[in-house]
Amino acid sequence: DFQKTENEMKELWNEIPNSTEILITHNAPFGILDKSLKFKNRRGSSSLFKRVKDLNNLKYHFFGHNHEGYGKLKKGKVQFCNSAILDKDFKTLQQPIIFEL
Repeated sequence: DFQKTENEMKELWNEIPNSTEILITHNAPFGILDKSLKFKNRRGSSSLFKRVKDLNNLKYHFFGHNHEGYGKLKKGKVQFCNSAILDKDFKTLQQPIIFEL
């Protein structure tokens, strides 16, 4: 998904069923665990953020892509998790994040 335009991604996100409780994507939603220190900007998808807000049953959203955004964040009823643990050379930077569902 990270090599598509925002409009192309919006079409993909619209295919996510409204009943989704657990969502796994490559990208982060804009503004959630997506801050880049290197590029000094946010790297998340604004169209994904809008779609996630509309998923009333969503409980968990797991993603990666932006390694600097590693971590967990509870926002409203949704637990977000950026689980990117490897650097560009595939060396472990972070420990895996474990959830019990």
